[in-house]
Amino acid sequence: MNTPRRTCFIRGMYSLLAALALSGQAPIEEKRFLYVAVPGIRNEVEHGGVGVLVFDIDKGHKFVRRIPT
Repeated sequence: MNTPRRTCFIRGMYSLLAALALSGQAPIEEKRFLYVAVPGIRNEVEHGGVGVLVFDIDKGHKFVRRIPT
């Protein structure tokens, strides 16, 4: 006994509940980072080191951290 009117009502209730659940949350701030792989100097990993450098794009490519590998 699933009539189109009942289906429409149920979908509307789900939409209302979803909107109420999301309304209490703070908006998510999107951050953009640039990840740069650093191979070291030639094949000598002890000089310069192998790793990943992380830069914050939104703050003028400011250095954030180095991730050693």
